[in-house]
Amino acid sequence: MQETFRKSLENNWKNPNQRILSFLENNVDDEGYPTVPKWNEFLVTENNDLEVYQTLMYFLINRKLPLPLANISSDITKNLFLRYKTKNISSFKFSCDYEDSLIHRLSKEPYQYEYDNWTLGYFPKNMGANKISNYFAQEERMKCEVMNKETPIFLWTEEHGISRLLDSLRRMKMPSISKSIFRQTFTIAGQFAAQFNVNTSKNLYNLIEGTKVFDISSGWGDRLTGFYLSDKEMYIGTDPNAKMFEIYKEMCKTYESWLGNKNIQLTEYENYFELKGIKTVRIYNLPAEDLPYEEIPNVDVTFSSPPYFNKELYGKDSEKEDNQSWKRYTNDDQWLNNFLYVVMDNMIPKSKTTMINITDIGIGSGRKRICDPMVNNYKEKFVGIAGFELARNMNVAKEVKGVYTEPIWVFGEFPTKKRNDLTSFFN
Repeated sequence: MQETFRKSLENNWKNPNQRILSFLENNVDDEGYPTVPKWNEFLVTENNDLEVYQTLMYFLINRKLPLPLANISSDITKNLFLRYKTKNISSFKFSCDYEDSLIHRLSKEPYQYEYDNWTLGYFPKNMGANKISNYFAQEERMKCEVMNKETPIFLWTEEHGISRLLDSLRRMKMPSISKSIFRQTFTIAGQFAAQFNVNTSKNLYNLIEGTKVFDISSGWGDRLTGFYLSDKEMYIGTDPNAKMFEIYKEMCKTYESWLGNKNIQLTEYENYFELKGIKTVRIYNLPAEDLPYEEIPNVDVTFSSPPYFNKELYGKDSEKEDNQSWKRYTNDDQWLNNFLYVVMDNMIPKSKTTMINITDIGIGSGRKRICDPMVNNYKEKFVGIAGFELARNMNVAKEVKGVYTEPIWVFGEFPTKKRNDLTSFFN
């Protein structure tokens, strides 16, 4: 069997071409990343892709450069924060205000009920505000492992990862190489853990009346950021990721300062911190199912995008990895009964509105059923789906016309312009 290009890289990288290596060493940016604007022309001149890429692999392994993070300016991030704070962008569209049909993720895979025909509306796509939370969390996101995918940190630091990264770079036929090109290639060779739409979080919080919100899984701080952009006054969240717990503090203090607060009061407790300023934030460093729910006040909206069973391995290799739901529960039934239902059982009685962004995982025989069991378990409170728009290129039903969305399952109260009667829906 003929050796693959990737395997050839792994077998030959320790023998670099010294002339090519010297060329790479002389063509780096200020941070030391190889930067060749006319990379394709260089490959044609050398006429030996394997020799070039094995030398590039030698360079990267021996230089041990930091992860090629996006250079995000604090001033630009602050201006973006203030823009989204003061402007109303891509507000919720009620179902009676548009003619397009909504196509929810997994529409082609049968659900128990016809959810696509029973929608409350959707949040139009606008990802601009995601740069705000990513300013704080991008490095931790790069370390998060996605099921059956390689993380950017693996692709950048491990021999077998770098060979995959460079093989992908070769197949993409990129005209240049640079720090940003390496970062772009991560999404082809592996996968980033996804952010939640910050602007959607803001608009969702503003859609529901009241002042207090609760977040099952604070994640990368996207909903915390959306809370700071919204009109809500108190955010209560939880997440067992110890590294993100420290980043949440940094986020809160920075957002408070950007809002003009010069007297930030942050108090540390055994399992949580509480900040009191222009806004009030309390975040626990605990699994959601272990929270002291008797301490949680009634809230106006519980909203979250919890970890999809074991799709994304949050907090892997961290000091509190054993607290993550993907590590605690070995199958989807355990995850539903011992994680998701525990949280919903506690928070639905405390919340005027409970909204959960989640989909089933996988297709066919490998599909993990999450949504139908969840709806059936809380059908007396279920009022429909409020989707948020996704890019069309993610659509699994590309031939179907309409707005492609991911579902947010709504339980309790929702400000619909026309109240839906779900009696016939469940029949």
